[in-house]
Amino acid sequence: MIRILLCMMTTSLLFPLAARAEAFLEAPLIPGGKTTSQTESRLEQSYEVSHDEALKFYQDQFAKEKDIKYRDRSDHSFIEEYGTRPWHSITITNKGSAEKKTQVIIMRDNWTWIMGTLTLRFTGVFAVLLVLYLAMEVSGAILARVGRPAETKD
Repeated sequence: MIRILLCMMTTSLLFPLAARAEAFLEAPLIPGGKTTSQTESRLEQSYEVSHDEALKFYQDQFAKEKDIKYRDRSDHSFIEEYGTRPWHSITITNKGSAEKKTQVIIMRDNWTWIMGTLTLRFTGVFAVLLVLYLAMEVSGAILARVGRPAETKD
């Protein structure tokens, strides 16, 4: 009886470790991948699955998440996270190819991307305001000339 109890306790303690999926920066990884490059902020893995199978895996993983956006490009799919997770994007390459060789790239959220986005938005607002100001100046000048009363000859 003690042996059975000990085996059950050992199994219950070790089973969650075996069932736990791998992750990088809290982003799930497809099982069976081969790491081609890894740094502190970037992971590249290649898989023997098609692009659609890899995309389906991530769509299933993030089905209940609200801050996940999917972007399809001609040669890859791009998954962006706009919440508080440490990863920023997952890129799945080899889109539209019949071969089952897909590369998945996971990138950390970094200040360069954040500040670049804010700078672009800040510059964009002032560019729009400048265009509107110039359009108002031109239309004001035209209306001032057209609406001027005609001069009378003495």
